[in-house]
Formats: sequence, C-alpha cells, structure tokens
Amino acid sequence: MKEMVLSTLLRLIAPLRFEWKLALLTRLLAEVQATYAQAGPDPEYLLETLAGAWKDMPDSLADDLMQARSLSQRAIDSGF
Repeated sequence: MKEMVLSTLLRLIAPLRFEWKLALLTRLLAEVQATYAQAGPDPEYLLETLAGAWKDMPDSLADDLMQARSLSQRAIDSGF
C-alpha cells in the first residue's frame, strides 16, 4: 500500500515545475517539523530514564577517564 501511494505521488509530482517541487518540499518539511515538535519525548520520562543510567559504573570511572584523557603527568584534582 505504501509503495503504491508513493509511486502515485511521484508520478503526480514528476511533471511539476522545479519551483513547485521546492514549494511542495518546503511545505512537507514544515508539516513534518510541526508534527515531530509536538510529539517530542516527554522531558519527565527522559529524566527518569537517565537518572539511573550510570548506576552500574564503577566509582573509579571518573578517575580512569581523567587519566586516559590527560597527557600530563601532574596530579589532577577531580573533586570526586
């Protein structure tokens, strides 16, 4: 069904002038952006999901990352 609809739309669009095709694309893009802007992820859900994302990581992860990213031999106070 989807392929049939897309094929029909492409046959209808093919003979249009370039400017009309651009106008159609602009309107479609605006419609898609408006649809997804309204249906974006719930911030509360994101906070709940991310809250425990790091709980299974070892406590020394911050120190390991600091050591791996630093070329310097001086001591770094990570504050953890």
